[in-house]
Amino acid sequence: WIVQMNGACGAKIACDTPSGLSAQTGRSAKDCFHADVTITMLAVKTGLATPEAAPYTGKLFLAPLEER
Repeated sequence: WIVQMNGACGAKIACDTPSGLSAQTGRSAKDCFHADVTITMLAVKTGLATPEAAPYTGKLFLAPLEER
């Protein structure tokens, strides 16, 4: 399904971490979702901030999920 989604038209948004991408290392699996935007929860994961992850995360946003 990742290959199909990467080929689909429209904006691609990843929630927390793009599928197929290691949040710890930033390394990608053979098939990895290419997001235009990634909204990560609580904290930016180490792997998402690596240069290797940039083609997969797109623009990175943090959603801190604070209690109100």
